[in-house]
Amino acid sequence: MQKPSSPFSPAIGQTLRLARSARHLTQAQFAAASGVPLRTLIRVEAGDDNVKIGTYARAAQALGLHLATLQKHRPTLEQLDALYGGEDDAADSRLQSNLAR
Repeated sequence: MQKPSSPFSPAIGQTLRLARSARHLTQAQFAAASGVPLRTLIRVEAGDDNVKIGTYARAAQALGLHLATLQKHRPTLEQLDALYGGEDDAADSRLQSNLAR
């Protein structure tokens, strides 16, 4: 059974490829600077899911970038309430009034 592909690897690979190009580095120069073998670096830029996250991090660091976990959206108050059970109605009321301002 094949593992599901990650939506993050291609996006990270594209970001690294664009950052490398903006710095006018060849893939060979980028590989040397990052300490990542050229063949692996090509897979990184292609967004290969089988490359270890540490390898993506080393490549990013060589370009002065950092991998970060980004949340696509913030949860709504209703989602938070469902998650945490709405135990403090007074705090909920204060939060609602502060957000309305």
